[in-house]
Amino acid sequence: MANCDNLFREFNNTIKLSEPKKNSLRTSRNSLREKVKDKFKEKGGYDLKFHWQGSFAMNTIILPKDDDYDVDDGAYIQGEKIPTESIETLHNWLMEAAEEHTTLPPKDKATCVRVFFKEKYHVDLVLYHKKTNSRPQLAHKNAGWTDSDPKEFIEWFNARSDDSGQLKRVVRYFKTWADELRGEMPSGLIFTILATNNIRFNDRDDVSFLETMESIHTTLNSQFVCYRPTTPANENLFGGYSETRKKYFMDRLSSFIQSGKQALELPNQKDACPKWQKHFGERFPCNLAEDKLEDSKSFDAPAFIKSDARSADQE
Repeated sequence: MANCDNLFREFNNTIKLSEPKKNSLRTSRNSLREKVKDKFKEKGGYDLKFHWQGSFAMNTIILPKDDDYDVDDGAYIQGEKIPTESIETLHNWLMEAAEEHTTLPPKDKATCVRVFFKEKYHVDLVLYHKKTNSRPQLAHKNAGWTDSDPKEFIEWFNARSDDSGQLKRVVRYFKTWADELRGEMPSGLIFTILATNNIRFNDRDDVSFLETMESIHTTLNSQFVCYRPTTPANENLFGGYSETRKKYFMDRLSSFIQSGKQALELPNQKDACPKWQKHFGERFPCNLAEDKLEDSKSFDAPAFIKSDARSADQE
């Protein structure tokens, strides 16, 4: 049976964000934060606090095939009273700060202001209001101030992660597959929830990924839902999917599962690798695949080891 674990690990090294890129992001973020902080102090006398959120904060961010990636940064207005200014006005302040910071024009969206950088990434500035001992409220241009707690989601994810970092790698594999297909594939948030709820830990990443796909397929075949586990809780993220879009995803998931099963049954990496590369794209490292017979052996899943969110990830 072909063991492609080392190819998956090398693939993970290719698709995850490198430390130089992370450092570049942090530098851009810090400078942008200062601009936003000064703007809100000048315009409304507000003191802001900031928190990374989303895939960067959870360390599941990937480098897309077109090299254009995004990160989310939460800006929190502190205080017991909701700001008197309209959300439209507050977004305009974010826009002004962004325009003063970069030469590329920002984009005002319902839930954020998107700031573009010439290094081919963008930062989504998401504005919140935070009372003491209360959940944050998102400044949504259409829905008003709505409950939303991205830090709660990060804590939920970290509590279910393993010390070896396999869950984070599996999430990256799903995101890279979606990036390869583009189109009507689920979002990174949906894949993060599905993978976390259905993860099948194993010493081998190829086996873990295949068995997690199978678990997701079984779950969605029974009931095609994906509920957000944190505030706003119980929102079905598949709620707006048409039957056509559901079928599109399930058909591609079934096809990937079939290829994964075939890959595991083949005698060597050289024969098995194209089965994985067919779905992951050309970045999956078939150039490293070896043409030698694998020993037949069991790949039963080991006991799950719960991660302490404070510990370093073994990636």
